[in-house]
Order: sequence, then structure tokens, then C-alpha cells
Amino acid sequence: MATLSQLGATAWSNPPTLIEWDLDIPELSVLLEEADKAHNIIMQEAQDGQILTPPDSGNKLHQLQQDFAAALHYQPSTVTAEIADGQFPAEQLIQIYRNNFIISLSEILEVVYPCVKAVVGEECFSQLARQHVLTHPLQQGDVSHYGQGLCDTINNQPELVAAVPYLVDLASLEWYLDRAAHVPAIDCQFPFYKLQQLTEASLPPAPA
Repeated sequence: MATLSQLGATAWSNPPTLIEWDLDIPELSVLLEEADKAHNIIMQEAQDGQILTPPDSGNKLHQLQQDFAAALHYQPSTVTAEIADGQFPAEQLIQIYRNNFIISLSEILEVVYPCVKAVVGEECFSQLARQHVLTHPLQQGDVSHYGQGLCDTINNQPELVAAVPYLVDLASLEWYLDRAAHVPAIDCQFPFYKLQQLTEASLPPAPA
């Protein structure tokens, strides 16, 4: 985190800092310690007089985010040129983040598609998940909505489809079940209690 934070601190004055974590969220004290580290880095860069405020800082930040996202998906990117050399080369630092990125989204796919994983096995599902993550970029910060299109990823594997013809339909079903689980409950005002008052005599006559 320190290297990327130092890069941000030297490019923008008092930049906002997002502390990312995987699904295993640590204790609050650990998060606060990481926040203190980020704050100390920003303060140190300010004291050293290295903070710059270019007029197009917003555009530069957006471009840096786009380049970083491209690098995570093994797409051409110049983001490694923006990372200062340290104990590890820039590409190795990106690879560490890339691995964590892929593993985190793969864990989301495991939660959304448990039956698909049970059918194909852990090793095959891991390869499917990796392929899906690299070809279906995350579109929003809320990862609980990630996973759409795994049926298309499966459909692009002819040998797998031939071995398990129903796998595409199973993936589609699991996705729709997951979406249904995220739909907020509807507060229905229908007077169900009146159904108890229905009798055969109160029903309209059947059409002739």
C-alpha cells in the first residue's frame, strides 16, 4: 500500500484514501492502523515538498484509474511506469494486487454459483472464475452484484458444454436466484385476512 499511496500523495494534494480489504474484514483497530499509515505518508510527502497540484489532476486521476484497471486484466497499460521502484519491481507489485483482485472476485462467484462449482469441481471452477474475472470487468464498487454472464463464459468452453450440456442453464438459474435474493421485500397491503371469509356460496357462478 505504501508505494501506491506515496505515488498518489506526490501527484495530488491531500488525496482521499480508500482502504480495500477482501471478505475477511479485520478488527477495527487494524483498519485504523492502516488509515494512520496512509495519513502519515501524505503528511511526510507534504513536509518533503513533493506534493504537486496539476491543473488537470482530476483527468490524470481518472486516467491512472483506467490504466490500473487495465493492468489488473492483463491489458496494455502504462501504470507500471508510474510506480516507483522499491524492493520489488513495479510489475511484481501489480501482480500481487492482481492476484488478490482475481481471488476476491472468484470467491464472490463461488457464493453466487455453488451448484455450478459442485458439478464441475473446485479446479475447473477456479479456472472458469479466473477466465470470467479477466473478461468481465467489475463495473461498480459493490461486489455483491458481481457475477452476471458466467453462463456466457461457460458457453465459450465447447468441451465443458459437451461434457455437461445443462451447465449453461444451471448457471443462468443460479444467477437469477441470486438476483431475486437481493430484491428488497415488498410490503404488500393485500387484505389476506378476507380470504378466510370466502365460501363456495360467495363465489361467482361458473360460466356455462
